Amino acid sequence: GEDVGEVEIIGPDGETVTVELEETAPGRFSATWEGPDIGLYRLREADKEAVIALGPASPREFEETIASPALLDAPVAATRGGLARVSEGVPDIRRVRAGRVAAGRGWIGITPREAYLTADIRVSPLLPAWAMLLLASLLAVGAWLREGRR
Repeated sequence: GEDVGEVEIIGPDGETVTVELEETAPGRFSATWEGPDIGLYRLREADKEAVIALGPASPREFEETIASPALLDAPVAATRGGLARVSEGVPDIRRVRAGRVAAGRGWIGITPREAYLTADIRVSPLLPAWAMLLLASLLAVGAWLREGRR
């Protein structure tokens, strides 16, 4: 018969549990164990390893798969912004002043806030000028030689 040992189960929190395998049919071994936490579990038996995901049968992200602006209505209204579905056509983008309505029929607005800080800019060449000239020359000669072989 086959020599099947125990299965080592490593939970999402790093805790390790060992479960004994029982032969349920010729060549088939199984064990039942209930995972206490939702997450990824790593199972190891001898040189075999597997990863399984334990989670709800119906995850929240699959409950309502059609996008709805309802959850964003309050914060969008508070900032005088707007929501637009791309399926209805890509809206025009306009600049609007702060405090003005930033959306309308067929358009959305961007309020330029000038909220950025450029701390430092350094421009450095990828290669020295002589190396770029040499590379360009070699590429030109290579192209000329290849074209001449036609």
